[in-house]
Amino acid sequence: PPAINYWKQALAVIPVADGLLASHDCSATIYGVCKTTVSNQTCGEMIIPESHFAPKTRCDICDLSGLCSGCSVISPSNTPIAADMVLYIRATTTSNCSPGVLAYATTCQRDQYDRPTFGMINFCPAYINPSQHVGPIYDKQLTVAKHEITHALGFSAASFPLMREANGTPRTLRVSGGLFGRTKPMPGICNGAMVESISTSFPGNSTIIYRFQRGHYVATMVTPAVSRYVQAYFNCSTLPGADLENNDPACIGSHWEERLFSPESMSPVLNYNGNIFTALTLAYFEDTGWYQPNYSMAEQGSYGLNKGCEFTAEKCIVNNTALDNEVFCTSSNEQCSLNLLSRSYCTRANLSASLPLIYQYYSTPNDGGSNAFPDYCPMVTGYLNGDCAFTVNLLNLPSTTISPLGEMYGSQSKCVMTTLRQTNMRGYSVSGRYSGCYPMSCNKTTMPPTIVISVAQSATIAVPVTCTAKGQVVSVPGFTGTLQCPDPAAVCGRGCTPQCGDQMMCVNGQCIPTKTEPVLQPTPKPAPSLTPTTTPEPTSPTTTLNPTAEPTPSTTINTTQHRLQVRSTQGYTDHPYDPTTRRLEAAVDAASAAIQVVASAYKSMRITPILDSQSLNALSAANYNLVVNKLVPDAVAYWQSTLQVVPINGNWYAERECASTYMTPQPVCQSVYSSQTCFDQVIPTSHYGSTVVCSSCYGSSCTGSGSKCNTIAAGTGVPNTDYVLYVRAVQTKNCGSSVLAYATSCQQDQYDRPIMGMVNFCPNKLDSRISVYTQQLMTAKHELAHALGFTAQMYAYMRDSAGTARTTRDSASGQPTLLTNYVCPNGVTMSSVMIPSDNTLKFFSERGHSVAKLVTPTVLKFAQEYFDCPTLNGVELENQDAGACFGSHWEERIFEPEMMSPLQSFRNVASGLTLAYFQDSGWYKVNFTAQEPMYWGAKRGCPFTSQTCITLSSNGTNTATTSDHYCTDSKMDACTVDLTSRAFCTVSTTAGLNIPSYYRYFSDPTTAGEDFPDYCPILSGYSTGDCRISGNLQYPPGSSTNVKGEIYTTNSYCMKSSLLAQGWISSRTTGCYAASCYNGVITITLAGPSGSITTTCSQKGQALTISPFTGTLYCPDPLVICNTGQCSPACGANMFCSSGTCQCLDGYTKASSSSTSCTPICPDACSGNGVCHTANTTCTCNSGYTNTNCNTTTSSITTKKTNDAVTPSFHKVFAFLLIFLLTT
Repeated sequence: PPAINYWKQALAVIPVADGLLASHDCSATIYGVCKTTVSNQTCGEMIIPESHFAPKTRCDICDLSGLCSGCSVISPSNTPIAADMVLYIRATTTSNCSPGVLAYATTCQRDQYDRPTFGMINFCPAYINPSQHVGPIYDKQLTVAKHEITHALGFSAASFPLMREANGTPRTLRVSGGLFGRTKPMPGICNGAMVESISTSFPGNSTIIYRFQRGHYVATMVTPAVSRYVQAYFNCSTLPGADLENNDPACIGSHWEERLFSPESMSPVLNYNGNIFTALTLAYFEDTGWYQPNYSMAEQGSYGLNKGCEFTAEKCIVNNTALDNEVFCTSSNEQCSLNLLSRSYCTRANLSASLPLIYQYYSTPNDGGSNAFPDYCPMVTGYLNGDCAFTVNLLNLPSTTISPLGEMYGSQSKCVMTTLRQTNMRGYSVSGRYSGCYPMSCNKTTMPPTIVISVAQSATIAVPVTCTAKGQVVSVPGFTGTLQCPDPAAVCGRGCTPQCGDQMMCVNGQCIPTKTEPVLQPTPKPAPSLTPTTTPEPTSPTTTLNPTAEPTPSTTINTTQHRLQVRSTQGYTDHPYDPTTRRLEAAVDAASAAIQVVASAYKSMRITPILDSQSLNALSAANYNLVVNKLVPDAVAYWQSTLQVVPINGNWYAERECASTYMTPQPVCQSVYSSQTCFDQVIPTSHYGSTVVCSSCYGSSCTGSGSKCNTIAAGTGVPNTDYVLYVRAVQTKNCGSSVLAYATSCQQDQYDRPIMGMVNFCPNKLDSRISVYTQQLMTAKHELAHALGFTAQMYAYMRDSAGTARTTRDSASGQPTLLTNYVCPNGVTMSSVMIPSDNTLKFFSERGHSVAKLVTPTVLKFAQEYFDCPTLNGVELENQDAGACFGSHWEERIFEPEMMSPLQSFRNVASGLTLAYFQDSGWYKVNFTAQEPMYWGAKRGCPFTSQTCITLSSNGTNTATTSDHYCTDSKMDACTVDLTSRAFCTVSTTAGLNIPSYYRYFSDPTTAGEDFPDYCPILSGYSTGDCRISGNLQYPPGSSTNVKGEIYTTNSYCMKSSLLAQGWISSRTTGCYAASCYNGVITITLAGPSGSITTTCSQKGQALTISPFTGTLYCPDPLVICNTGQCSPACGANMFCSSGTCQCLDGYTKASSSSTSCTPICPDACSGNGVCHTANTTCTCNSGYTNTNCNTTTSSITTKKTNDAVTPSFHKVFAFLLIFLLTT
């Protein structure tokens, strides 16, 4: 009865109006109609009395139309039972009554809303101890009975898929026939356990998620009240929920994880220190949707309290050091239990067998804790005779009533650490005792509260001593040694005063709302936990300047100040970077690598331009059409076809930024900006999600009683998109003389992918002429690349292919560490900057100065192959981006025509290098067929990347190290490297120019090229030199003679040529001619006096004479004309093209040099049962698997899944749960 009465007070239900009757099960059916019923139908092992069944119709014959005959009604007139639940109670020795099992139970039937209504509990006679109806043995037996009733009420793995939202909606998807829509996790995720059949149901992701913690997979309950409890209890705002026991022999445990919740009554082990029913278990019942709990029935715990995220995530013992020495232990020294109820010892022992590898904390494999449930952690646990509440545990000196340590056991006694010894020990000594039990009381009238400890000088005389702080050392008259003051909270209690109101639970003295939104309480304000004064003080908000992102346009504007990014959590369906789901995806197909399987979650990116009508309508009609109908749609279309993302499920929402913030564990806005911008563009109010704003804040995340909070309602958001791009056209201060547009990224999702950006077109530079459209489109694509994440600030947010952050995150913000007043290796001081880890970016000293290089795998691999430099140490970033540690562009000197170099070249291309960056960002999967060939520096070797462009000899002679790229003569006539244009040398002399010494290539320090390519003079296309534009053909003044026989058309190229028509002279040494390639042979077509002339060649520089012209035509580079920079045939899956060669993405390899597809680098992709390490091509297998490809189990694995909630310490794990009679 006391066990039943506890739950009658703790849980409320909607009463059953007419009472309960059980439902008959059919042993045979015909077209869905019961033909015969099960005889002697049981609930667990108890036969259900015939009088408890509801009427059931059975028929002999039925047809498809539903017409039946020979029908009768079974149990037609039974009287309903006046209860909300029926529990059958029995006491029989069965096969389930294994040693140590006092009871086991099962749920048998449920109502139409899934709430349990019938169940059974069986007590095992051999373990019933009737000798005491009070005392420690009775208390432990009562705890077991309450535990079993909890299972019967629905705390079990079998019940988790049936849980409902507060409005009654099932949390787990229901499909046809009432079955569940979620697929099974793989065995490696289920702690090595197999499941019985495909019909086994698993809870949906709003109930249970799987994540990798403490070296193995765990199932975590993430329902709202449970999550809010554990976040507040552990003081870990990022904790998604409460872990379930992973050593229950099932995929999902029916208990809380012993390692995290040891004294909780729904952990699997009966604790000698006493088990308690905390608000965690009551929160579970609230989240089932079947009950409303009475949180005043919850008991306050201390195990793991306020220990932070590390306590929940890290292993208990690391390098022979306990993670928390009040809970875990490494030595046999005596201690007190954390709740002070018992003297305790350490469970570390040398076991008879080796522990599982993931639980081996010491060098000896069999050294560890003695119990599997707390992950074999050595635990501080109570002695059998150590309970301070029971007087029988007191030990006196022989033949005396004198306690050598002055102990007194009783209901008010608690354990403290002590070295006290009576001054007169009667000739005896005591060794090995470091703890004792003493009566304690708490005086709360003082501040801080005073603890009064009574120490027995004799059987009749007790000496009171006082203390106020944990660890305070106290001496006692008549004793040698000292006492250590215990934690005052453990003596004075951690309850909430006044009592918490409705929909609130008490955690560590704070009232925490059980619902998603805070509940305002009209009760007096308690002193907040952050303020040690008697007068209540709200958490002080931190005011911040309105942060704005710096743009990165295609000329000189660059990010000069980094800032923490605004994160806007978006809705995703099983995002592969969610640590709870990404291993599931990786394990679906053992024949494919994790990255390959994860790719299936990615879809073409949806970008939604949001037009600023005010600024765009102010443009001329031609420029409006250029921006709105051409540039933006074409640039967006390119990136949508190039990049894939995990699509947002539901509407896209922006996040409001706080103007001032309460720096609670989970920061809360004290106020928000009335008008917020994405750089220049005001964000529409309708685009925001909901925001909680608190005018006063008490407790963790402003959830304490007295907090005054309200929620700014969400707008409509933006549907069917993965990225919102605000587009405007305003002539701003950032619109320099050569700036067509600038752009920035404004907000990111929870996995750091940019989800919002702005692009501003500068009206004064818009040009609607068709002849310049290609260049303006390339600028638009360039700026969108910045908005999509190609910026210096975003390097620190990059992730690897498994979704792990490349750069360590700050524990408080969850973002990369923001350094202030940082002196960069290049000498620049930045007021704020995020330095990426060296697996992303490294600094080197080259050519006399510091350079920054990206070193991510695909970027580096592309560049090594492209330059034919296998020892290349990184890909250099632009060092002339003003005032920055590292640039937001590729280095202009070695990537002059690349789309993401800082200057608009005569012809920029979207090469595989930029696409490799987006692949390595971890936010996108890339369609590498969108890359364009690039020839600048291609196959020029390592010197091209590292040496200076011009050498200056001792006699003052200047020599270009790569003469078809760099130059020294301003009068030089040449071709661009890609042969699309006639070119000139950019060297010039500028009075007063003062460049660093390491950039001086001429004896005259005022002579140089432009600054971005390190002042290197380069061959750059004339504005009228494009061979593909027919209007660029020039004639002598007053003549129509084509003196060089040139042809300007779409397939024309620049070639070195001194050809001249008879009778003409010219200083030009280049010309444009049509050319095609077949099998490596180039066919060149010229315009002769009487028609077209053709000739062929196959060697670069081969001299050709063409009649009737004088002079010589030199064969162009077949690498360019034959387009051998492209890969033919096209590269296959998991590959990209670099300088005409297909290369594998990170994590893949080619079977042979001629292969056109790549396979996983690790054997069989670790069979889906492990993690592939690409650096050494090895697998780290998940628990329960071994072999080089993780295809072999390490031990036999059970093939039966049980859905009950029993354990060896409470009861045997077995397919039954209890049920009882619950009267209303």
